[in-house]
Amino acid sequence: MTAQHKRKVDNHENAQLWHAKLGHISKDRIRKLVDSKSLEVDDLDNLQTCEFCLKGKMTKKPFVGQSAIANSLLDLVHTDVCGPLNTPARGGYSYFIIFTDNLMWTPPGTPQLNGVAERRNRTLLDMVQSMMSFTELPPTFWDYALETATKLLNIAPSETVLQTPYEIWHVKPASYKYLRVWSSLAYVKRLVGDKLDSRFSLCRFIGYPKETAGYDFYDPSE
Repeated sequence: MTAQHKRKVDNHENAQLWHAKLGHISKDRIRKLVDSKSLEVDDLDNLQTCEFCLKGKMTKKPFVGQSAIANSLLDLVHTDVCGPLNTPARGGYSYFIIFTDNLMWTPPGTPQLNGVAERRNRTLLDMVQSMMSFTELPPTFWDYALETATKLLNIAPSETVLQTPYEIWHVKPASYKYLRVWSSLAYVKRLVGDKLDSRFSLCRFIGYPKETAGYDFYDPSE
């Protein structure tokens, strides 16, 4: 039995803003979200070349060969370790590892080119570099950008599969209305403090909590 879910179109905003909110993914991926009625964007054809994407773009090497075929979730999982990165993250990390379910990036029963995890790493690093080019935060925040890019990539369609990884895994469409531009400024209410202190701090948005709804912020004054 196939479960069907009615898609709810999220807030109507311009293409450049959605491009930034979605971690600088390609116009083609945004178009797939528009075609699937997940987003409403009228000016997508007018989306200009992003300066920050050009700064973050990496040279991609071709991948050749074929791998096994996956027909259901977790039949075939690709993994790859990336590092050491030149700049350690704030927690001292220099490596990261990814796990990619083959079914979420190729149609069922279709052979996939080798290097799935490597391509995933390159895509994530492209997004991270674009996001870091967009911000005034120091390079040590790359781990926050990476976690955000991973979340965004999981709610974006791939080049070959119309459904997003989130939709395949959860069997329901993702929501996009809560997305914010990574590293954007926001006033955040302080939970504690002196009565004479300001109740709000000017912070930067750095990600989405894993276990709860809401946002993570960095306060430069602390």
